[in-house]
Amino acid sequence: MSKEHDEWVLAMIKDKDPDLYRAVLAEQDPKLAKELETEEKQAEAKHRQWQNRQAIMLEFFNAMAAKNWQQRDFAEQLGVSQATVSSLLSKRANPRLSSLLKMADTLGLELTLKSAKIKE
Repeated sequence: MSKEHDEWVLAMIKDKDPDLYRAVLAEQDPKLAKELETEEKQAEAKHRQWQNRQAIMLEFFNAMAAKNWQQRDFAEQLGVSQATVSSLLSKRANPRLSSLLKMADTLGLELTLKSAKIKE
């Protein structure tokens, strides 16, 4: 079989059967297969981080709602500007641990960690 044929077959199975794709790729090009595996793990880690961040922010918003606080009320309790709170609660924010702990404490929350099952 030609290289073009092999590439065509890989392209055909890539979306239909990712496990088979990885197996064939590992046999044909182990280095490329390892790079793909690394990229997939990094993407999964990034997705988990995003999910965790969303869960934390949701808890903050729920706690604020339970106290009938707007961002300005939360800002006043934290001793920062409303713009700072808005930034901390935004989708693009990456607050420091010290900020998260202060926010949680101000809202009467406890920031905890739990072990996650991550594919090896």
